[in-house]
Amino acid sequence: MITGHLCNVCVWGVYRIMARIAWIASYPKSGNTWVRFIVHHLLGGRLGDLQDLQARVPDMYLGLSRHDLESDTLIRVKTHAQKPPALPPSATTAGALVIIRHPLDVLASNVNYYLMGQEARAGALSTQQAEHLRRTYVAAYIEHGGDPAFSSFGWGTWEKNLAGWLDHFNGPRLLLRYERLLQLPEQGAARIARFLEIDASAEQIAAAARDCAFDEMRRIETATRQGPPQAFIFRGPMNTIAPAYSPRRFVNSGRSGGYRDVLTPAEVRQATDRFGPAAERFGYSLDGPDPEPPAGTGD
Repeated sequence: MITGHLCNVCVWGVYRIMARIAWIASYPKSGNTWVRFIVHHLLGGRLGDLQDLQARVPDMYLGLSRHDLESDTLIRVKTHAQKPPALPPSATTAGALVIIRHPLDVLASNVNYYLMGQEARAGALSTQQAEHLRRTYVAAYIEHGGDPAFSSFGWGTWEKNLAGWLDHFNGPRLLLRYERLLQLPEQGAARIARFLEIDASAEQIAAAARDCAFDEMRRIETATRQGPPQAFIFRGPMNTIAPAYSPRRFVNSGRSGGYRDVLTPAEVRQATDRFGPAAERFGYSLDGPDPEPPAGTGD
């Protein structure tokens, strides 16, 4: 097993890497795990099986199989890197599926994940403790343009992460909008299958969209929490597992516009000021009542 460090520099060792790699790229908490589940299902994977998920759609931070890397085949790899990870000359980047999500919903999802991590390290939080941590995290996130820790891992800010893939990647690319995937899951699953060279029937595509819906993912998270920690699928960018006593879950509401339940009106204004220009550049308007996928883009 060849592991990937959090700094996104892969330890390729002395192996001759022959694989074609298609990156499944996003800023953390933009829907990468959801898309990875869909890809895994389209490839015939067993939902709820971490080992099978990692074998079929590897997370580069959990390790890449030497067998896969030395095979002349296409492998589909999850990454949060700010730009395509450097590969040895013998390897080929086949393309990048780039997932984009409304920045305020990304912030809200990261708040949930941050508090989950705090509970995993320090124990159950009181309402007052959770609110203090929430306010502090939101302020730092807005000031920095993303989670400050993510930049230290080479993942950049929300804006720089997207720019790295949309401005500086010259290979085949599919831009997949989270909101559009929510609205049209079968259409989204079909686009994913075509781009990632998965030969899937209409029935398989419909099943992937149905079985990877958020209600089903939450059910799988609840069921797998009862098993051994090493088998738990929902870990996230910091490899955090929600403790049993935590009311929070990795699979959160998943809905568009959920940030309004997490951020105060003042925080929404501050985040809109911080992310607004970049959001518009990437096709979002932060002035409307709810985030909507841009019309007419095909994304």
